[in-house]
Amino acid sequence: MAPCGILRHNKCMNPRIADALNEQMNRVFNAAFLYLACSVDLKEYGMSGAGHWMRMHYHSECAHALGLLDYMGQRRVAAKMPNITPTKYTWESPTDLFRLAKEHEKVVTNALDNLIALCREERDFATEQQLLSVVHRRVQIEDIMDEILRDLLRCGKDSCALLQLDEKIGRSAGQVIPQLFPQNQSVVARNGSVLFG
Repeated sequence: MAPCGILRHNKCMNPRIADALNEQMNRVFNAAFLYLACSVDLKEYGMSGAGHWMRMHYHSECAHALGLLDYMGQRRVAAKMPNITPTKYTWESPTDLFRLAKEHEKVVTNALDNLIALCREERDFATEQQLLSVVHRRVQIEDIMDEILRDLLRCGKDSCALLQLDEKIGRSAGQVIPQLFPQNQSVVARNGSVLFG
C-alpha cells in the first residue's frame, strides 16, 4: 500500500502534465489563502460585504483546487500536497487589495492557459476538457473584479459611497460566486444557512 497522499503515476498520463497539474493545484491553494487574508483585511477595514465576497472567492478557489486533486486521483497521478506560502503584500485601501487579488487571479489563469496548451501539445484531451471547464469561470471572476475596481475608484474616499458599494459587493457574493462551484458542493453563508449545494 502506498504511503498516505501518494499514488503511483498512471503510465497513461504524461509526467509533464502530471507535474504541471500539481503545480497548478499548489498555485490555486496559495491564491485561496491570499483571498482569505484579503477577506480578513477588508473586514477589519470595515468593509464586511467586500470581506464576505473575498471569503466566498476563497471557497471557490478551494473547490477548484480540490477538483484538480480529485481529477488527479481519478487518473492515478501522484498528488503532491501544496506548500502554502503566504503572499506578502502591503495595502492602504480596499482598491489596493482588489488590485492585488486581480493581478494574482491573472497569474493563476495564465498558468491554467499554459497547462491547457501543454495538454494539447501532448494530446491529453481528457485533461484539457477537465481544465476548459474552469477557464470560463476564471475569466468571469476577473471581469467581476474589474467592475469592483472601477466602482472603488469612482468612490474614492467618499465613505457613504464606499458603504453603499460594500453592501452591493456583499449581496453579489451570494449571486455570483455560487455559479462557480461544482453542483455537488455546498457552501454555508455567514449566518449558517446553506447558500447552494
